[in-house]
Amino acid sequence: MKSFTNFRFLLLLLLIIIFGFFLRLKDYDMVPSPYEDFDEVHYAWGGATWLKEGTPRSWSYLNSYKNSTEVERFGVKWKIVSPVIEKQPLYFWLSGANVNLLHGGEVFDVTHRTIRILPILLGIVTVFLTGTVAALVFGKNVGLISSLLFSTNPTIVLANRMSVTENLITPLLLGTLLTVLLFLKNKVTFKISLVTVALLSFLAMLTKQIGVTVGLAAATVYIANKKYLGGVIAFAAVGLSVLVYVLIGYLYDFSLWASLQNDVKVKTIAGLPEVINAIFAYPGISAKNRLFFDGGMLASIILFATSPFWISGDKKIKVNDPVFIFLVFPFMYLTLMVLGASGSGAFSYFNKYIYPLFPFSSILLAVFMAKLWKSLGFFEMLFLMLILGSTTIRFGFLFLGRQYHYLWQYTFLLAFMVFLVSWIFAKYRRIVITFYFIIFLMVNVLVVMNLIWIYPAETERLSDLLKLFR
Repeated sequence: MKSFTNFRFLLLLLLIIIFGFFLRLKDYDMVPSPYEDFDEVHYAWGGATWLKEGTPRSWSYLNSYKNSTEVERFGVKWKIVSPVIEKQPLYFWLSGANVNLLHGGEVFDVTHRTIRILPILLGIVTVFLTGTVAALVFGKNVGLISSLLFSTNPTIVLANRMSVTENLITPLLLGTLLTVLLFLKNKVTFKISLVTVALLSFLAMLTKQIGVTVGLAAATVYIANKKYLGGVIAFAAVGLSVLVYVLIGYLYDFSLWASLQNDVKVKTIAGLPEVINAIFAYPGISAKNRLFFDGGMLASIILFATSPFWISGDKKIKVNDPVFIFLVFPFMYLTLMVLGASGSGAFSYFNKYIYPLFPFSSILLAVFMAKLWKSLGFFEMLFLMLILGSTTIRFGFLFLGRQYHYLWQYTFLLAFMVFLVSWIFAKYRRIVITFYFIIFLMVNVLVVMNLIWIYPAETERLSDLLKLFR
């Protein structure tokens, strides 16, 4: 019976993964706009030239680079500098391998149709890890719901198309969490867990500075559970990764490398901290002027932020509890992100820096829904009704002419009355909840299929983009 249950879970998870892959492929090269984040071409160009020529060349605005050439692409003049050693190398190499494998021409002519294949594949891995981690901690039903939410949420679909380092940090973070959980549940040996955690911690730190979270979170869990060797190994892997990055600086130009580190530091921490406020104030995946009001994402982030207060009820969470281990990883990431970046200025938003939190927020939304299904609490239902209900109605009305938008209040009032009636007649509550959940998912899928017309973009360039990338 247990083997059949596992087979059914894996089969359903596979179907969700395939469906999520299909959603991520829909117009992936045009939405988000190729102008959304220029880091996408930064890594593609730098990685492809690094692997082809032995020296990375790409655009950069940092002042430490003295010699540069100009290349005009996508209607933009880029300052191309060399060697590009301002950031850790792993994502350069992966993005460059993707470009060199799928694009046979001039490196600087590569399009986002090629560049974004890598993050989409990483996103599919993340769907699998999201469902697996959730199932291990909270049960298979929560695992399936969380993977379904992660696969269909419009903001997450948009984020998973972006070729940025955070889309590599995310599966590395989840993979490390999964490994630690399997060890503490006696599913893998201590030796296997050490080797896997060391490798993933090494790769995460070789991706970006915030990747230190992977090793630090794993070390925290190991030490809290008196597995001190695990903590030492995790720290050692992080240290080795730092040495590799320093060695790259020595191989190319150490004085330039040191100067670039200072440039990055000044850029990152300039200004007063806004990160926590920005998470709630600027919903979207890009700059402040391109907001994307996604209630599913808002609800999940609220639940994530408050999870330590409701996730275990009145029970004290012990350090060997899977729930404790689950929470350590995202909150460690959030803490280091707040300490490591001010977030002030035009780029304070629901942005790429919090992409690694999306799987955890999706899981916690699924946990909340599972708890609601069991208890049918009035205010819990009201919370989801107000946030998920209103955003579902909003998304639905986006497909109608503006002359009909005022009708949203009547629609919401009708949905709210059905909710109240279902509360009075208890036997209808689960039917109504199920119906609303299905509608919520259907509207999300409909939005994803039409993001090219819904997501805020540089509309004056859209017709040119359609010609350029088709």
